[in-house]
Amino acid sequence: MRLPAGTRLGPYEILSALGAGGMGEVYRARDSRLGREVAIKVLPAALSSDAERLKRFEKEARSASALNHPNIVTVYDVGSQEGVSYLAMELVSGETLRTLLAGGAMPIKKLLAIAPQIAEGLAKAHEAGIVHRDLKPENVMVTKDGRVKILDFGLAKLTSTMSGSGSHEGSQLPTMTGTTPGVVVGTVGYMSPEQASGQAVDFRSDQFSFGSILYEMATGKRAFQKKTAIDTLGAILNEEPEPVAAVNPQTPAPLRWIIERCLAKEREERYDTTRDLARELNNVREHLSETLQRGAGIAAWSYARRRLAILVMTAVAAGVVLALAGALVERRLVLWGGASKIPSVHQLTFRRGIVRTARFAPDGRTVVYAASWDGKPAEIWTVRTDSMEARSLGFHRANPLGVSSKGELALILSGSDFSGGGGTLARVPLGGGSPREVLEDVQDGDWAPNGEDMAVLRRLPDGNQGIQYPIGTTLAEGSSISNVRVSPKGDLVAFIDEDMGGAMVATVDRNGRRRTVSRGWLRVVYFAWSPRGDGVILVGDRSREDRALYAVSLSGQTRVLTNLAHGMVLYDVGSDGRLLVEYFRDRWGIVFRRAGEDREREVGADDAVVNNISEDGNLILFRDSSVPGELLLQRSDGTPPIRLGKADGMGISSDGQWVLAISNGTPRELVLIPTGPGPVKKIPIEGVEPQQALLLPNAKGFLVIGKLTGQSSFQLFLVGPEGGKGRAIGGVGGLTSPSVGEGWAASPDGDRFAYLGNDRRLRVGPVSSGEVTTVPGAPFAWNEYPAQWSADGRFLFIMKVGGQGIPAEFDRLELATGHRETWKKLMPADPAGASVVGGAFDISRDGLSYAYSYERVLTSDLFVVEGVE
Repeated sequence: MRLPAGTRLGPYEILSALGAGGMGEVYRARDSRLGREVAIKVLPAALSSDAERLKRFEKEARSASALNHPNIVTVYDVGSQEGVSYLAMELVSGETLRTLLAGGAMPIKKLLAIAPQIAEGLAKAHEAGIVHRDLKPENVMVTKDGRVKILDFGLAKLTSTMSGSGSHEGSQLPTMTGTTPGVVVGTVGYMSPEQASGQAVDFRSDQFSFGSILYEMATGKRAFQKKTAIDTLGAILNEEPEPVAAVNPQTPAPLRWIIERCLAKEREERYDTTRDLARELNNVREHLSETLQRGAGIAAWSYARRRLAILVMTAVAAGVVLALAGALVERRLVLWGGASKIPSVHQLTFRRGIVRTARFAPDGRTVVYAASWDGKPAEIWTVRTDSMEARSLGFHRANPLGVSSKGELALILSGSDFSGGGGTLARVPLGGGSPREVLEDVQDGDWAPNGEDMAVLRRLPDGNQGIQYPIGTTLAEGSSISNVRVSPKGDLVAFIDEDMGGAMVATVDRNGRRRTVSRGWLRVVYFAWSPRGDGVILVGDRSREDRALYAVSLSGQTRVLTNLAHGMVLYDVGSDGRLLVEYFRDRWGIVFRRAGEDREREVGADDAVVNNISEDGNLILFRDSSVPGELLLQRSDGTPPIRLGKADGMGISSDGQWVLAISNGTPRELVLIPTGPGPVKKIPIEGVEPQQALLLPNAKGFLVIGKLTGQSSFQLFLVGPEGGKGRAIGGVGGLTSPSVGEGWAASPDGDRFAYLGNDRRLRVGPVSSGEVTTVPGAPFAWNEYPAQWSADGRFLFIMKVGGQGIPAEFDRLELATGHRETWKKLMPADPAGASVVGGAFDISRDGLSYAYSYERVLTSDLFVVEGVE
């Protein structure tokens, strides 16, 4: 029996009926206390005596009132009068999603305005441990101004633990409790498979229901609708809906992927958190809505031009390309080195995460790439350039090296997301199968044109790196080789060789004859052979401010293809000249913790990398990545940092009064910069240009790696506190290059220093005279470095650099025995997008204060660029 107008329930006066649902009737009412209109939901009189139904109604009241979100209807009050139980809630004016779907499929722009709001509301509820359990178009209201409100948590139940946050590592996923097994509760057609079969459900059940709604919004058809309710339940359990692309081909691929993932039969295949689902929908809206509105498709030049315009503005801000803030099309000669046409840009990836590496397959239309999406471990995917339907190959924490002419994929099984660490080389047919392991300790590699042989880069027993081509035949060795690529004819292997003086491009033939192609690079990011094999295409820096895309011939002639290379990584060049590139945007941050503080905190500038901290933890020395070469000093009390000028920071003195640095001028000079008032002190070193320096305690001077005037080789010198003539330190075992500068530490008394030899073994050498000793234990891994010598002289703190989803670590190593244990694991509070953790670091001698840097990739997208000349 409906309540007539004028009926009073507590302070509420019924005005009119609004509708009825499975859990009760809804009325418009006036709150006499506040003079506002509200919606009143009452349990039907016929069910008031049903204890179970009443219990569920009260549960709705308690759970819904705990939520406070703009996309969830607000619950004001709960009460009972004369046997009538009621709920007072926000009165929402608008239309239900069911009404909006009456006309069929929604325009994509409108869908992308509504769907992310639903996901945001669900994410809020799931993070509070609440599952809706009856999500359907009738329970979603859209106001006149476009605001979405989720209604009717009439079937919601609190889970036994928090759900949907993904923050309780190691705990089992929460499930619904208090529901009789085998009892189906919900609305047929929008139930999840587990709900339809009467199983316990968790927040991922709502994701399936939401997927059904998304399907209907995109296609105008229900995902599961048969003649009878029983048949519909059977379809939910056993059948797949007609593909979205077949019903509405205009639906963008990223949105189809989201729908398919939500509608996965197995809950484990849906989203780990509904917050991730909301982020993906927001990404689709942000990146595609304008392009879709113009009907141009996701690969349209209009989108690429907008993307490139952003990059141009970034380059302008960084001082890389000057005066390019004008129209992009009219500046084609500046951007593309005189090209007669503007290259076309085709985007392949649209997800949130990090692209690791990528290669063209021989057909030129298939791309194989590794990526860490949505904070998950790296995975290998394939995508065709004409469809953008990505398919996982099922290989996790692996790097693809390329596809052979016979259709076989080579990959490194590394067990880590952090690229560059090496692992086991394996081969597997691109069509599928289990990898066949071939060779261990492989860092890079490439196929020969015959589809059988490979060139690989391996770490050799002496600590050097060796290029083998074919496997087993070493053609070249070096300490810092990378990017091994076989020429189109198979007669040469090109590679990058780096030292402290910079990088060079070199080749080696099958007889081991090595040739330098191009010198003078500050850095080469990646490179690939040109289609004709007469040179290479690379992204590199000649100085700190001129990153560009270059064509370099085998004779060393260099030509700029585009200055628009800030944030660009070149992965491959197709046989038709198309480029496979990544555009990314990142920032560096510093996490700091001082002795006595109970938590870590972020310090420094917006884009900062730590150099050192003082012994007492009061000072943090760092560089600002947004201003090349700029050195800054900040006190731990949070006061703004002080700019010290352009220099490379080397350390802070034990008393905290001086910063040791090397100036960026020509020639480079060793200087002491006061942390308070006073002049800068130059430390002259006769006949030596310093490259790196270590400040010795107790004013005992400095250890300096430098070049003698007129020479290209590096030596290690002991320099007194006032400078003068440096004394070369000889007999330093295992040191044939300046790799000691990768990680070294001075003893508390300043008489010894610990360093890594080229064989990555830890050694302790005397500052003045004495015997060099090798610390017991295995060689250090490629990502491990000495960080600090403990105050009692017994231990070294070792930093192990991490990667995406992998914490960095401070270990403590006992020098006498080589025994090692984990001291502290490090990860930013928000790990999303963290690509390198601990790339720079420092720790106090007592181990109580520390700082480390991490890189966060904000955007990372893969593109095919055609028409670069």
